[in-house]
Amino acid sequence: MRLHKLLPTLALFAVIPEFAEAREPAREVFLSEAGGSHSVSAGEHRTFFVKIPAAQSITFDLAAENEVCGYEIRKTSQLGFLPAQGRFPLKLTDSAQAGEVYTISFFQNRAAWIAKAPCHFSFSVN
Repeated sequence: MRLHKLLPTLALFAVIPEFAEAREPAREVFLSEAGGSHSVSAGEHRTFFVKIPAAQSITFDLAAENEVCGYEIRKTSQLGFLPAQGRFPLKLTDSAQAGEVYTISFFQNRAAWIAKAPCHFSFSVN
């Protein structure tokens, strides 16, 4: 392939980083083997990694405004996302394996993003 045909494509890739949105890295939440709970509250779209040290049953309690926020939950031992449970508030109980990592993402829906309405959410893990 000739270089003059690649130049428009290379120029496009040179411009993309200027418009890329900077996001904070995911926050890690560690549960102890003795049990207990961990609570988080924030007002931005965020991603959390919940690391499970031992096989146990865990419960997620998620709360947010239904008109503004959405969520996704994944776990390392399963492909894809856990089934959507509907609207907030959400209480989800799952059996976790030792070393399991859950990824919880909160985000604004499109209408809220356009209106610049923040997604305020909280969750706890027991």
